[in-house]
Amino acid sequence: MREQLPIPVTVCTRCYVYNGNNSLIGYPCGIMIDGKRCKGTWGSALNRDDWKECRSCHATNYTCDSCNGEGWEYIGKYIQD
Repeated sequence: MREQLPIPVTVCTRCYVYNGNNSLIGYPCGIMIDGKRCKGTWGSALNRDDWKECRSCHATNYTCDSCNGEGWEYIGKYIQD
């Protein structure tokens, strides 16, 4: 069996992009979407229960179309800023 991808630890409060860098928590997201910067903030998603593995790749495939290669789906509570 393949090794699972690491569980992300941050999620943007506006565009819901995931990231594995917990030092970003509380900082502006700034991801470019359709030529505009996201105005969200990187929120904490450190709880393992905030995530479920992708049904298609079971968190093992960087090229999975179902999860965009993330391997995980955020199921925690989104906080809008």
